Order: sequence, then C-alpha cells, then structure tokens
Amino acid sequence: MPDLPTEILLRVLAVFILTYIAYLWYNPEWQLPKTRTTAVAGGAVTGATAAVFGVQGAVRALFLSAFDLPKEVFIFTAGAIGMAIDIARIGGYLRSGTELTDTLWIAVAIAVPAALLGSWIGRKIVDRVPQKHFRTLIAVALFAIAIRYLIWA
Repeated sequence: MPDLPTEILLRVLAVFILTYIAYLWYNPEWQLPKTRTTAVAGGAVTGATAAVFGVQGAVRALFLSAFDLPKEVFIFTAGAIGMAIDIARIGGYLRSGTELTDTLWIAVAIAVPAALLGSWIGRKIVDRVPQKHFRTLIAVALFAIAIRYLIWA
C-alpha cells in the first residue's frame, strides 16, 4: 500500500467523524450494543485506525460515544485506555534505550501537573453537564476536531 500524506488521511478521518455526527443528529437514540464482542471489535478498529491516521483520542471518543455510556463510565474508560496506551508506549521507549534530556525532563515536570489540572477542570465542566446532553457535548468536541483536521491537517 502506498504511503499517503498525513494531510489526506486526517481529512478522510474528518469526513468520517462528520458523517458519524450527522448520523447521530438524525438518529439520536442509536447506539452500539454493549457486548464484549462489540467492545473487542471496536477496540481493534480503534487501534487500527489510530495506527493508520496517527491519532487515538478522537477515534476512541467516537467509538465510546457510539455506546452512549453514562458520562462517568465514558470518562473513566477513555482515561483508563489512554493511560494503558501511554504506559505501554513509555515502556517501549525505555526498552529501546530512549533517554530524556534535561529539557525533556522539564517538559515532563510541566506536562504531568498540566494534565492533572486539565482533568480536574474537565471534571468540573462535565459535572455540570446533564447526562442527556453529554453525548451532544462529545459530538460538539468531535465536530471541532474534525473541522481542525479539515482546515489545518
């Protein structure tokens, strides 16, 4: 398979995200069945698309929103998956001999507290969003990501 430019891949992903959002707009009650088979298949598709497109968060959010999970379950699941992936990635870097320079250690020292602060702020925002509007909030965030991929890929 020939290598496609990242810009084209991200635009294809953006169109897919926008199509999903439009589908939800016209079918707000639609959801994937909450079965182990669906979850495993979704995880495989999410992993494969993350490998192809080079992005994980948006694809993971799109898939999890298709389950129409309670907001606490959605956030915990997305966070747990992201953490597991990051731990595996860091482990891979360390096994391959990657070393952090002083500058990168400073970046880590800033990024970790910033991520925790962002999570805390996000929780405060989500706590104010009623469950019946949570899926819409996710769709709006996905819409913004898709527009970003379309315009600034």
